[in-house]
Amino acid sequence: MPMPQSSAPVVVGIDGSATALEAARWGAAEAISRAVPLRLIHVVDVEADLDPDLDEDPAAVARDWPETTRGLQALAAASTAVYDLGGPISVESQIVYGEVDSTLVDESGHASLLCLGSTGITPICRRLLGSTAANLAERGRCPVAVIRTPPDTGTSTLDPHWIVMAVDGGPDDDRIVDYALDEARLRRAPVLAVDVSHNGHDAEDSADLRHRVSRWQEHHPSVRVYPVHAPTNIAEFLNQQADLCVQLAVLGSTDARHVVAILGADRKTGRQNSRCSVLVVR
Repeated sequence: MPMPQSSAPVVVGIDGSATALEAARWGAAEAISRAVPLRLIHVVDVEADLDPDLDEDPAAVARDWPETTRGLQALAAASTAVYDLGGPISVESQIVYGEVDSTLVDESGHASLLCLGSTGITPICRRLLGSTAANLAERGRCPVAVIRTPPDTGTSTLDPHWIVMAVDGGPDDDRIVDYALDEARLRRAPVLAVDVSHNGHDAEDSADLRHRVSRWQEHHPSVRVYPVHAPTNIAEFLNQQADLCVQLAVLGSTDARHVVAILGADRKTGRQNSRCSVLVVR
């Protein structure tokens, strides 16, 4: 049974990568804003080494493994990165044992938010090897944030770093909007409300979207929201907006299949939005 969202921790998967450190920092800001603990975990996969006929303790089996040592070092580095940010926060770090994806899915059932780094997400990686972040975006039991490292250079400090939310007039819109506008308030960012319902661009559709945006704006007066129609899905829309500087895309669970296409490989590209993170709401 998932914990009540008001008291459940923000959980961050730590694997030693730079994107995992960024996920820890991102998760810390979320935990502070929600006044909940931050839980940092590193998963050591011991499934193949446990004898099913013996009641073995996974911690004892993997105590001297190099992966356990690397995990402890990664957790220490992530804890340091979090505390360096300052702010009132309670941090727990733990090595957990089991198959990585299923263990993180279980963790998500007791979290208010699960944060992961984006390293290694590519279509070919997902097809052949599987991708933890992509799998959790689709299978997680709580909202899942897949975090990329921000760009080092190339964008003016005067450029708005947008939060983009994908809406379609469906029942999930209210939760998507609430999360997106909360993130915008936390990060002091403008919001682009992208209608991906494919209903066309006639006057009635435009008026309906403007009406919805006006209603959302009333409930979140400190955040600026701008409506736009997209004739395609959210991944293709972002790919077509090469000059749009996006820090976060907020999607409903039905659009989780687009996470890989939005993030792509963890490499620098010429697109301003090629470094955006993704939050899948459920």
